[in-house]
Amino acid sequence: MESGTVKTTRGTKSHGAASVSVRVIAAGLLAGGVGLIVWQVVDSASPDGTTISALLAAAVSVLALAYPRSFVSLGERISSVDAFGIKLDLKEKEAQLAALEFIYEDDGIVPPDPEFSSSNKRAMRKIAEELRRKLRFCSVAILGNGAQIPEEAIVENLAAEGLLLKGEPGLCELLLGDVHKRLDDLEESERDELLENAWGYAYRFASRTFDRHARHALTNAGWKVADFSQGRGHRRDFIAVRDGARALVAARVASSRAGPIDTGDRLAEVQFPLPELKRVVVVPDHVDGLWNELDTSPMKVHERVMVMRLGQLIDEPALLERDLAGLTLATG
Repeated sequence: MESGTVKTTRGTKSHGAASVSVRVIAAGLLAGGVGLIVWQVVDSASPDGTTISALLAAAVSVLALAYPRSFVSLGERISSVDAFGIKLDLKEKEAQLAALEFIYEDDGIVPPDPEFSSSNKRAMRKIAEELRRKLRFCSVAILGNGAQIPEEAIVENLAAEGLLLKGEPGLCELLLGDVHKRLDDLEESERDELLENAWGYAYRFASRTFDRHARHALTNAGWKVADFSQGRGHRRDFIAVRDGARALVAARVASSRAGPIDTGDRLAEVQFPLPELKRVVVVPDHVDGLWNELDTSPMKVHERVMVMRLGQLIDEPALLERDLAGLTLATG
């Protein structure tokens, strides 16, 4: 599945459970509204305010039955409704948690065990700290800005660059805030699954965002970018083509030297039907801690794989034609 696909926490259980609640409530309102109208017709009563209320309730109920998810967000602001003298309690916690949506990446990568505390507050604080760290990395390595910018502002900057999906700014806001309060009433299994999804989202935030940035930047520079069928256990590679230049690309954040080297070893083993296809690991333009030579020239991380800054590939596609034998081997 594409990395841009959105998956609701607990799979589709949260939206499903909340939608079922909306449908049950809507069905009750519809039945009550129709029953009241039928009773007035049978009783030959003249239409009055009650009739209008019943019609409105029936209309809203029909909409809720047809589009239950559109009504889920109301649960964050409404805890109960009164209809025909009967008080219907909404499952507020389900409606709130249904708003937590996480990026679903079916690539088989399993983040390290965070070893969460039994305290919801401490567990969510650990997730928030990880997300803040990755946001600061994105601010420096991808956007070329400072790390002292407030994380909430970094989210806005990333969104302005088109690097976040529609619901992600709100999701980041929740994870950086006091969402731990919403976990207190959850069953243990639901809590554990939500924490697992939230941790995976925060842990992979930088790598996912840079992959998205690399694809956008190459596309905007005139490259054609395409996915292809590949194995699991790593972030998806892609094919990039422009004016005769063809490359099998792995976009990696390269927070250490080991990352590009390990990726190069794997990329060299990829079986592909185009022998002339160049293999390249692209890293952010502003990430530090790599090799000084990389700032001015591509290097190689394997006899068949080169590594270069994203900006180098965009500005000089001809670099792909460099003889790898003449490039410096990047070592750990």
